[in-house]
Amino acid sequence: MLLLVLQIIPADLNAFLYQMETNIARAAGQLGDEATRTRFEQAANTRRNSINQVLWDNASGGVGWFRGERQASHAWA
Repeated sequence: MLLLVLQIIPADLNAFLYQMETNIARAAGQLGDEATRTRFEQAANTRRNSINQVLWDNASGGVGWFRGERQASHAWA
């Protein structure tokens, strides 16, 4: 079986990156580095909105991407 990892959008990786961005923003804020806090808050907000738009569908409970096509999560899980 061929694993086509370059053709799948990894929701888990994006979730980890979102958490990292929010952690950096919070730490920067506590250290008084407002420029870094703002930059990482904006990055986290952009990623969260993208995850919600691209990787989630309330009707099916999730979305998967395979070979560049959006599919209901049950189609590939």
